[in-house]
Amino acid sequence: MRGFRNCFSTLVFGLLIMASEGRSDIAFLGDSISTGGASHPKLVLQPEQFGRVMMGKEDLAPDADYYARIRSAGYDLQAPANPPIRLLPADREMRHPLIWYLESVWTLFGARFLDTEQFAWSYLLAHRLGYQADQILLAARDGERIEKAVVQLDRILEYKSGQLPEHAFVFFTGNDLCGPGFEFVTHQSEYGAHLEEFLQHYLRARQKDPSGLKHVWLMDPLGVLQIVSSQSILNKKVPFDDKMISCKQLQTLDPRQSPASISTGDPVIDKIFTFATGASVNSCPTLFAVHGEQGSEARLQLADRILGYRKVLAKQLEAFKTSFAAKNIKLRILSASADVIFEAEDMANDCFHINLNGHLKLAAAVYEEIQSQLTE
Repeated sequence: MRGFRNCFSTLVFGLLIMASEGRSDIAFLGDSISTGGASHPKLVLQPEQFGRVMMGKEDLAPDADYYARIRSAGYDLQAPANPPIRLLPADREMRHPLIWYLESVWTLFGARFLDTEQFAWSYLLAHRLGYQADQILLAARDGERIEKAVVQLDRILEYKSGQLPEHAFVFFTGNDLCGPGFEFVTHQSEYGAHLEEFLQHYLRARQKDPSGLKHVWLMDPLGVLQIVSSQSILNKKVPFDDKMISCKQLQTLDPRQSPASISTGDPVIDKIFTFATGASVNSCPTLFAVHGEQGSEARLQLADRILGYRKVLAKQLEAFKTSFAAKNIKLRILSASADVIFEAEDMANDCFHINLNGHLKLAAAVYEEIQSQLTE
C-alpha cells in the first residue's frame, strides 16, 4: 500500500508539472540551509586547506563520493550535477549602488566559496520531484532572515518577468534566532508581521500572473537547539588549525584563540581565514550562549521563540488559506522539518551547518510529508 501511495504521489506531482502553463519551476526562499552553506567536507578550519579552497585549487563541486551516496539514497542523478540558478539582489534592494554591489558580491562569493548547492536539501528535493537544475530557482541567501522574504520573492519575480514559480518553499530556520544579544533575536510578532507581508505580496503578484495552479509551502523552523545540546553533535571531532577538536570546544572557543598568526600564504586570505575561524563562534552568539553561565535561561528563551515562530506559521496559514485558495493557490505548512533529529555524522565541519548526510535526512523527511499532503 505504501509503495502504491508513493507511485501515486509521484504521478500526481508529474501531472501538476505538466499542467502548468509555460515552463514549470520550483523556488526556494530562506537562508544557508537552502544554499548548502558550509556543507562540503573540504571546507575545514585549517589554514593550508582553507587557502587552497579560496585560491580555487580545491573544487567544491560534487565528487565521486557524492554521486555514490545520493544514488544509494535513491536519487537518479547523473554526473555532472549542475548547480541551480542563484538569483542576485532585486532592484527593490537597491538602496545605494555600493550596497547593491557589495550584496551582489556576497551572493557570488557564497556561491563560489561557501555553498555547495547540490548538497542542499532544496536541490535534492527538487530533483526527487522531477525538476532539473535549470528549473530550480534559489532566492535564498546565507545569513538572511524572515524579514527578507519579500525581497527574495522579488528576486524570483524579476528573474521570471513577473511570473510566479510552480512551487515556492519558504524556510527561514536559524538566523532569526541569532544576534549579539537576545534583543536582536526576531520576536514572534515581528516574525508574524514579515510573514504576513510576504503572503500579501504573493497575492499581489498573483493578480499579474493568474495562470495555473500554484503551491506555497511554509516550513517549520528546525530544532536548532540540538546543535548545542545533542551529546552526539557536541562530541563530534572536527579539524581546527593543526589538530582535531570537539564541536563543543569549537562552539565555546575564545575568538582570540583563533590561529590568526598562521599564514595561508596570502594576506587577503589570511584576513578571510581569521574571520572564518571567529565566525564559527560569532555567527550566532545567542545560540552558543547555551554553553555559558546563563545557559538555562538562554535555552528557554530560544525554545520559546522557536515555538512562537511555529505558532505564527499556523496562524498565518489560517488567515490566508481561503484567500489563497480563491486565487488557485495551495497554501500549506510542512512540519517534518521541525521533527528531524541530527546526529554527529550529519554536521558540517563548522559544527553549525549540516553536511550532505544532514541534507539527505531533511530532504527525505520533507519529501515524505509532501507526498502525504498531495494524496489527501
